[in-house]
Order: sequence, then C-alpha cells, then structure tokens
Amino acid sequence: MAKTLLLAGPVLFLLVLATALFGADRPAFALFLSGAFLSVGAVAAWVTPRIRLTPAIWLGLWGGAIVVLGQSLGPHPAISLPDLAVLLAAGAVYLTMAGAVSTGRQAEHVFRAMSIAVLLVGIAAFFNFIASPDTVYGQSKAFHEGRLTAAFLSANTAATLFGMFSLFGLAGVLRVLGGGGLAGIFDRLGKGATLPLLVLIFSLTCLMLTGSRGGIAATIVAGAGLIFWDRQEAKSKLPFWVPVLAILIVGAGLTAASGSVLGDRLTEGAIDGNGRMLIWQVSLAAFQGAPLFGHGFGRFEEAIAPHITLETAPILIQQGAAHNLLLQWLVQGGIVGVAGGLAILTAAILPLRAGLARRRRQRGMMKLAGAMMLLVLLHGMLDYGLEIPAVVWWLSAFLGLGAGVAAAEKTAKKKSPGQ
Repeated sequence: MAKTLLLAGPVLFLLVLATALFGADRPAFALFLSGAFLSVGAVAAWVTPRIRLTPAIWLGLWGGAIVVLGQSLGPHPAISLPDLAVLLAAGAVYLTMAGAVSTGRQAEHVFRAMSIAVLLVGIAAFFNFIASPDTVYGQSKAFHEGRLTAAFLSANTAATLFGMFSLFGLAGVLRVLGGGGLAGIFDRLGKGATLPLLVLIFSLTCLMLTGSRGGIAATIVAGAGLIFWDRQEAKSKLPFWVPVLAILIVGAGLTAASGSVLGDRLTEGAIDGNGRMLIWQVSLAAFQGAPLFGHGFGRFEEAIAPHITLETAPILIQQGAAHNLLLQWLVQGGIVGVAGGLAILTAAILPLRAGLARRRRQRGMMKLAGAMMLLVLLHGMLDYGLEIPAVVWWLSAFLGLGAGVAAAEKTAKKKSPGQ
C-alpha cells in the first residue's frame, strides 16, 4: 500500500493543484506542472517493474512522436512547446497510475484516494460558487457569469470535468450495489457507499450548476451506458430500473435546486448553435490554409484571424477554440497531428478491451474508463474541454487506473495459476 500511494499520491496532489491553478491553462502553469508530472513519472518508471513497453504503449509512443514531428515541421514549433509538454505529462500520468496498480487491493486503495481528491475538488467548486457565483478568486469572470466554472474560464470546461467526476461517483455506487438484490440495499449503501455517494452528489450538483447542455447530455448518455453495461454483466439480482430511477430522482432534485441556471440555458440554444456553426466554418477555412502540419498548437486565434470579417467579428473575436475537438486538432496539428492523436487514443483503448476480454473481477473500473472516453468525445464535438491541461491529466489518470486494473489479473495468474 505504501508503494502504491507513493506513486499515486503525488499525481493526485498535482491534479488537484492543476485544477485550482485555472486548469493549468496558462503557459507558465502548464510547463511547471508538466515538469512535475514528468518527474513523478520518471520515479515511477524507476521503482515500478510493471511499466513495460507493451504493444499499446509502443503505439502511443509512436503517436506522440508523430505529433511532435508534425509540430517540429510546422510554422511555429517554439510556440507549441507548452502543449507538447502537456501531452508528454499526460503520458506520464497514465503510466504512473497504471504502474501503481498491480493487485486488486492496490486498485481499491487508489480508487479510494482518487475519490477523496475528486470530492475535495467538488466541495471547493460548489461552495465557492455559492459564496460568489460571478467571481473566481475574487476576480470577476470574463465569461459565464452566474454559472459554475470552478477555477476554469469556461463553464463548459467545468462540465467536462464534473461529468467525468459524476461517472466516477456512479461507478463507485454501482460497485457497492452489485452485491445483491433489493433486500438489504440500504444497508449496503450505508456501509460502503458513503464516499462514492458524496462524490456523485457533489459532482452532479456542480455539473447542473454549469448549465452546460452538451456536458449534461453527454454525461447522461455515458452514465446510462455505464449502468446498462454494468447491469448486463452483474451477478446481483438488483433490477436495472433501480439505479436508473435513483439517478433520475437525484437529477430531478439537483435540476430543481439549480434554479434558473439550466432553464435559462435551454432557451439559448439557437443563439449558441448559430455561433458554433460560424466558428466551425471559419475553422475549416483555417485548416485548408495549412492542412498537413496545421498552424501549430496554441495558435488557434492567429489561424482564424484572416477569416474574420466585420460581420462575424462580434462572435469570433473572443473565440479561443473551435468548440469541436476534431476541428481544433485539424487547425492546430493538421492531418499529421490528427493521425498521431488517433494513435494515442487507440493506445489508450486497447488495454481496456484486452482486460475486459480476460478479467472477471473489478471490471467496473475498466468500464468506467470507457464511459469517460465516450463522455469526453461526445462533449468534445461541441466544446473544447480536452484543450485544458487539467482535464487531459484527469482523464489520463482515470484511463491509467483502468489500464492498470486490466493488466493486474495477468500478473496474478502468473503468481497463482490455480486461481
């Protein structure tokens, strides 16, 4: 346990710190925290024999190399350094969390430690919003007044993060409920679900207070998929409708408690939709200007500037992102960057698929990683949460935990063939 927390503890501390420091969405913070994550990863590689160069890791390394090469051959390689450092740090977070989990018991310890870290972030964001909904650290928000943004500049980015946290809490509750039917359900919840329930409630509350329609919808889809997937394989006699009904009741209560935040947002659909269509058109035009290597990471505003007119300036002048992950990467990284990104994405999915095919226990952690991937990809079609370093690092930590659990049984089988 000591070795596990020695590896996972610093990562979780840095994740909470990155979230507090505006999501590390400033070059100085991004470089500093990337260096810290890489240092922790170097220590993990030194002390953890489980970190080996599997085919999936090789694929991820090749994908990263393609991205770096593309940016090096692009027009402004120096400006891309902070973003490249963030990607390298994400790899370090992934490998460190995967290496911290070699047994089922270690996975439980890391899951609990992550629950505490997630809960702290949720509590801080909630009470800061209640105390002062229009400020961040005492400074007036530039955007999204009256909506929860945590320490980010965008409520939609906060929705991506708290959507992931909500899935994490939901997975914890499902793990507790999986031990039986309706009989004794409240006893099981009282004994083992206090922490995941708190995580779920605070995370869902923060998600609702963001007022992000895309984030809430993506979380609902991913959460429903996680529940259905879990119930399909569960050995318990708990009916499928029980967790669904519980989530609906909690969601309805939180929606009512959020006041006018979500209701007001639902009436703004046409306005926001027109703005997104316009930024997508401009982004596509910018991509066509540098299709192979892109304009360089960190240069989105410069890339779209030549395509802004007097008529479109009021909408586009303050846009720092395409509100679509694919377009964002095409504009900044070009076709080469997207190819490398797809290789990295595939490398993250392969261990989960292999683990689900051969592992009988703790499958929920691997399903959780898959549900989170679905969430960020769905919301990424309408927003840019994965452009924020802290969100990328949190996702890498969750995926790393899933990959570590996926590989844990193989190690156990070698030690105990009779199991």
